[in-house]
Amino acid sequence: MEIKIAHSKKEFDTNAKEYVMNMTKNIRTLHKKNNPNCYYSKCFYEYVDFDNLEEVKKFPKTYRKCENCFPK
Repeated sequence: MEIKIAHSKKEFDTNAKEYVMNMTKNIRTLHKKNNPNCYYSKCFYEYVDFDNLEEVKKFPKTYRKCENCFPK
């Protein structure tokens, strides 16, 4: 698990993968990057990213899914 740092939205958009977990202040909320239904998924400055949900399942700590990005 590598916590990545983005210094701008452009850097986040360029480098982050499809699924991103906000790690700012150890929040650990999973989002779909740039989801139109979720204002919070637009940019994180400290994050862990994943290519798919199978990778997310291997994340070693407790996290929650954003209800806007992953409706029930």
